[in-house]
Amino acid sequence: MDCEVFKHWFKSTFISEVKHYQKTAGKSGKVLLLIDNAPSHPSAESLSKIDELVTVKLLPPNVASLIQPMDQGVIAALKGLYRKQLLRYLLLPEDSSIDSLISFYKKMTLKDCCFMITVS
Repeated sequence: MDCEVFKHWFKSTFISEVKHYQKTAGKSGKVLLLIDNAPSHPSAESLSKIDELVTVKLLPPNVASLIQPMDQGVIAALKGLYRKQLLRYLLLPEDSSIDSLISFYKKMTLKDCCFMITVS
């Protein structure tokens, strides 16, 4: 993603969805959008100028992983379950030698990884 893609999403999707929600819910007022300071995001000032309904604020650097729920537990749990699946595939063959481990890793494809994530 780059700045232009983000701006397009902001204008065409985010703002229109907020306005639609406010209309259907019978609410009004300004909204606050918090975003991390990724290089692909435009400045908060430039986004806030697009529509007076939305105020955009950037999270401080290196704080996103501390406060975003996905970074706190879900990803860690998925990694653990994926490792469990990987070990299960590694230990299934009776000939669990160093050579078989090396050949296992050489034969492993992205499709295999996706399958293990799905099972996890």
